[in-house]
Amino acid sequence: MLSRHAIIWAGLLAAGAAGCSSEREFSGIWQQVCDEEHPCVAGGLRFELHLGRYGDALTGLLVRYRDPGPELDAYRKSNDCGCFFVDSGRAGDETVSFRVDALGEAGYPDTEGTRAQSCDPAPVECPGGTFVLRGDGDLLTGTLTCDGVDVPVQFVSATGRPRTVCLPPEALE
Repeated sequence: MLSRHAIIWAGLLAAGAAGCSSEREFSGIWQQVCDEEHPCVAGGLRFELHLGRYGDALTGLLVRYRDPGPELDAYRKSNDCGCFFVDSGRAGDETVSFRVDALGEAGYPDTEGTRAQSCDPAPVECPGGTFVLRGDGDLLTGTLTCDGVDVPVQFVSATGRPRTVCLPPEALE
């Protein structure tokens, strides 16, 4: 027979494990939508979010892409020009917020460094960008704040396999 303390600990562990389970809301891939109200940054660079939510914690990667023009898919691997870690991510019922450090210092998708670290046009100079987004179904809308300037951004849910690797430039040296 289990002791009373064993039953209490088992219940606490089960409750704790349930709190750490993956949340569907906001998890997955989100691709930036650029239009007149939500322009792309730095003359055509686009972002793709690869997010994972666990309770109220949010983690993941932000991948930066060159825009090849309206007739081609901007989110092809060959257009990838850097990745960044999501830092200090938080998720609520309707909102997500997170910081991405050093938007000018991109990481690589693999140990080969197959894609250039810089984008053409020049990358966004933003020592610490903060995203605050509100979710509405398959759409995230909000702002990217960089150096005290708010830029409107919008992301749409996309299908695919979330990216999990981003190597800092010093990892290839």
